Amino acid sequence: MPGHLRSRIPAFAPILIVLAGGLFDLARAQTQVPCDSITGSGKISVTTSAKGSFALSGGVRQGAFWGQLTYQDAALGLTVDSTSVTKYSAGSTASTRVIEGAANTNLYGNRVYRVTAADNHAAGTNDTFKIELDNGYLRQGTLTSGDIKLHDGNKNSVPPPGFTCAPSGGAPPDTTPPTATITYPSSGGTVSGSITVTANASDNVSVAGVQFKLDGADLGPEDTTAPYSATWDTTTAGNGSHTLTAVARDGAGNTATSSPVTVTVSNGPLSPAGPVPDTVPPTVAITSPTSGSTVSGPVTVSASALDDVGVVGVQFKVDGSNLGPEDTTAPYSITWDSTTAANGSRTLTAVARDAAGNTGTSLPVSVNVSNVAAAGDLFVALTNGQVQWRNPDGSLKRILTGTSDGQSSSLSFDAAHNLYVPHWYSPITGAPGNMIERFDVNGNLLGTFGGGYNCNPSSVTFDAVGNVYVGQADCTGDILKFSSAGALVASFDVPTTVRGTDHVYLATDGCTMFYASRDKNIYRYNVCTNARLPNFNVQPLPGSSAYHLVILPGGGVLVADAEMIVRLDAAGNQVQTYNVAGQSGYLYGGVDFVGDGTFWASNGYNGNVYRFDIQTGAVLASFNTLSGDLTAAGVAVRR
Repeated sequence: MPGHLRSRIPAFAPILIVLAGGLFDLARAQTQVPCDSITGSGKISVTTSAKGSFALSGGVRQGAFWGQLTYQDAALGLTVDSTSVTKYSAGSTASTRVIEGAANTNLYGNRVYRVTAADNHAAGTNDTFKIELDNGYLRQGTLTSGDIKLHDGNKNSVPPPGFTCAPSGGAPPDTTPPTATITYPSSGGTVSGSITVTANASDNVSVAGVQFKLDGADLGPEDTTAPYSATWDTTTAGNGSHTLTAVARDGAGNTATSSPVTVTVSNGPLSPAGPVPDTVPPTVAITSPTSGSTVSGPVTVSASALDDVGVVGVQFKVDGSNLGPEDTTAPYSITWDSTTAANGSRTLTAVARDAAGNTGTSLPVSVNVSNVAAAGDLFVALTNGQVQWRNPDGSLKRILTGTSDGQSSSLSFDAAHNLYVPHWYSPITGAPGNMIERFDVNGNLLGTFGGGYNCNPSSVTFDAVGNVYVGQADCTGDILKFSSAGALVASFDVPTTVRGTDHVYLATDGCTMFYASRDKNIYRYNVCTNARLPNFNVQPLPGSSAYHLVILPGGGVLVADAEMIVRLDAAGNQVQTYNVAGQSGYLYGGVDFVGDGTFWASNGYNGNVYRFDIQTGAVLASFNTLSGDLTAAGVAVRR
């Protein structure tokens, strides 16, 4: 494949997945099928900038399942063409059909596919398309163009032997009611002024809406969008006890009512001459963070406030200046980006206001802002070019964003603890990419480093005098050597196989370069003598594709090997593998050691990141990047 085309393929293509039990195992035997057919064509969004296009047909006809599928994923360059249809069944709604069969693909060979298509009636409006392959590939969405049409059966709509026509031709009716629970206010509480009543609702198919009720009467219109809420002006209700409920409704018309919540309305005394003027200020206290704590990155500042009539808003302040807009809805909170404040001591306060204009200020809360990278901090590279900066326990500290949205495949620190972030080409033509950016210890962007990458710089490693070596995933795949100032010093044309010099790591001798090329080996090259060395691994690696590697202090190596993490001893023998069972799929792509007998590893398939004990294999900590599937790439520990 030409380098300029290969450089556009996302990091995780082909997708490598192991699914327990098999993707298309069915939990029940199906003897009834819909005796109708479905056809359609159109496009869905598979990424923010790329579409998936399809044409499909399926149904039962003259004693057999029939149909056809063509599908293209523009982001991956994937094409799927069906060769047979083995099943046609009803979906979760009366207008949804499922087509299964065999297909040829240009990237994954012969595969089993399943398509779920829904005709939501008005031409193209809210029609949905979902495709799954048995290697774990999945894309779905609402059509951005096109139409899906469900057709009634006719005299030729005869099912295969052993199957009968389902009544009404579709899925069984939904008779399961939803559930609803009021989450605010709590039963037994006292309320005043204007409050927001909130509820959670769920259903076996979907919730269509939630109607809040006050003493049995509707409280505003039905809310049809989660999260469900309604504004209640309690001054329109008499002081005393009142009952709130929430009625959830699903698309089939099933309803369910929440348990009642009883509250006391208290909106102040009245005199014969009218309302008594309110001169009592509200009270307010900051509940988080606590005084004396150390904070970094985004911080949620929250407060509780009370008033004899009702609180109408809380204004948070940092060092006396407003921190965002006033929060007018309880519970009161705001997100503070502490990176906008200088490191050191900062003072937080909260000012509560009531409808009469009375204000009350909380006691000050002093916190220590610390946004400097510390030993043990973990950094996670994302395919959108961003980097998550996390504390040693895995909690998020902040997000680093440079000028490029090209994939940041891996991360490295120089001796001064500056962070190097290599970026692949941007998925947007003409946008910044194919570059390396640097951040200082405070997370400030220093600019770009080096140049002349040809293409997709993927990893960075350093020698003892500060020279910088860059591995390239695509094009020539050469390893490039730069001075500490970014001047190109040398280029090494090393042997590669599947994916260039995807990840490089220089041994402490300053000459032996270890690197992976997305196959089952760890390669070595002497950058001092320009000579190829024997492979490091004695046996082929057990996983399907070696991604990132790191040399341990004792000379052993950890390898992110797609389906697992592999540890090799100093002689290249496999001594241990690491994994977490029960995940929906596996694509370990990043690994780095902490220095205390533990290491972090990222599963790019689902965004899970784990900290393992290197000797026992026990998982000591974990988190999810919350960035979506196939978005978490390399990891680096600031040591």
